[in-house]
Amino acid sequence: MGFSAGGHLASELGVSFDAGNPGDADPVEQVSSRPDFMILAYPVIAPTGPGATSSFQHILGETPDPQTVELLSTDLHVTAQTPPAFLVCADDDQTVSSESAVRFYLALHRSGVPAEIHIFERGKHAFSMAVNNPFVGTWTMHLFDWLRINGFVERDPR
Repeated sequence: MGFSAGGHLASELGVSFDAGNPGDADPVEQVSSRPDFMILAYPVIAPTGPGATSSFQHILGETPDPQTVELLSTDLHVTAQTPPAFLVCADDDQTVSSESAVRFYLALHRSGVPAEIHIFERGKHAFSMAVNNPFVGTWTMHLFDWLRINGFVERDPR
């Protein structure tokens, strides 16, 4: 699970995991590092929008190498082996455009990876769990439903 720049990190783990090597002598190396699923809240996926561009520039400098930008644009590296994902964002987010989450969702969809996306009209950036917001705060219930429907949790926390 990751929020904003942490969403980029979580998506990176989902697209660049190591499958493991069952023949390796080290038991740790035998196991895949693939996450079972991803939860991405207003994630920075690629340098799209002012906040995402700024995030990439903080890491890569003012004029980043195009190959490095492509390497770090996680929507370009989704495959059928990418874990399922739940994405949430707000359309009025001025820091990370909702297009970032949409790009990742569409890449998942094209690869046949189960995914769900929720885009709230209002919520801005960094709404977190939004426990005091009766509108955006519903996202966690949608998340629990998705986790349950996909078999990641057994019982309803409500």
